[in-house]
Amino acid sequence: MNLCSTNATEGENASIQGYSHCLELFPPGEVCVTNGSKSSNKFDVSVASSRSSIKQLFDVLSSLDENKKQLVRSIGFGGLLMFPALRQINRRFSVWSMSKVDPLSQTLVIDSEKKLPFNKEDVERVFGIPSSGNSVFALGAPSKKVINKVADMYLPGRAKDKRSVKAAQDVVERLYLEGMSASDENAFRVAFVVYIMSTLLSPGSKHDYVSFDYWNALADPSEINSFDWSKYVIKRLYQAVVKVKAEVSSSNKVTNINGCSVFLQVIFLRLQTFLSDNHLLQTMVSGGLQGSYHMVSQRPLFLLHVVVRS
Repeated sequence: MNLCSTNATEGENASIQGYSHCLELFPPGEVCVTNGSKSSNKFDVSVASSRSSIKQLFDVLSSLDENKKQLVRSIGFGGLLMFPALRQINRRFSVWSMSKVDPLSQTLVIDSEKKLPFNKEDVERVFGIPSSGNSVFALGAPSKKVINKVADMYLPGRAKDKRSVKAAQDVVERLYLEGMSASDENAFRVAFVVYIMSTLLSPGSKHDYVSFDYWNALADPSEINSFDWSKYVIKRLYQAVVKVKAEVSSSNKVTNINGCSVFLQVIFLRLQTFLSDNHLLQTMVSGGLQGSYHMVSQRPLFLLHVVVRS
């Protein structure tokens, strides 16, 4: 199963289309209203925001010229170049799927009979990023010296903007009419990782805010592909899951969705393909994903764009 693939065979497309009924679970613009005492919802959660920028991400990736695409491949992130034209993410569905994760067993648990283990290798299969090599966490938190070195590499003279996701995006989208120098190429490599981590693979909770915790792995752009980025992504996802489960349990309100919730939606589709009926969707509905007082304005984004491979 690979989210970032456009090479679906006719049989694979038929397999995906067989689950197109899932799209109707959250039809766009549907308003679901609680009817007083008649409501039996179990999952009635308010979700504030997510820093995942799916629509913008596709626009940025699709605008890269061939030279920039080759630079993306050189750092081991080439699978992301096939990221499909997904335009929106359903935040409540993201929270629901995160609430179904057991981080200790690394399993998506829908109920006692429907469980799907997953690991960092699945992150590689979905996004096409490295799942082996040096640990991003091995050197601990980056020093101020490393942070300044990385910032100077892709934002020379703009140290004050090193926390800005938009600044990294500007470097990724910059036009080079006379070609790229070696320093330009290194700046692009670093900025691309910063941007993709902040918008898809490990978004945080603050607006336009870059995390520095992986910057040791960016100090030498030629070594970026030697790190286990999938392990980093899944560890941050588990941390986000713990946060979501705690907030749902204590207040039924999730302030922000951190981590790569998109990955869990693909994993959910994988579980759905193992079932012969609609029982899994019925489980979701009985859990309160329909009938709540929230407006559901977006569809789950994993359907029809994902290649399901045997």
